[in-house]
Amino acid sequence: MKKNNIPNLLSAIRIIMVPIFVCVFLTNYPDHVLPAILVFIAAGATDIIDGFIARKYNWSTRLGRLLDPLADKLLQASAFVCLFIVGLIPYWMVASISSKKH
Repeated sequence: MKKNNIPNLLSAIRIIMVPIFVCVFLTNYPDHVLPAILVFIAAGATDIIDGFIARKYNWSTRLGRLLDPLADKLLQASAFVCLFIVGLIPYWMVASISSKKH
């Protein structure tokens, strides 16, 4: 693997973490919120790391310009949908955040 693909790999990992976050968040076992928060934080960390690496070493690719915002939007939208499903936020907030351009 080329070094300049590391940020893309991190973005792909973030996309893979989205369904993991959703599954953990929406399970009914006790104390599921903390593991879900940890998955969300880990996914957020990949965003910080891939952005840092891409900027510092100028490892920007066409694929990365597509994957990074997609991963960000999927993670953000999934979190808001989960919060709506459990009744913590209203629908209009989900619609507002999900429809916002990156």
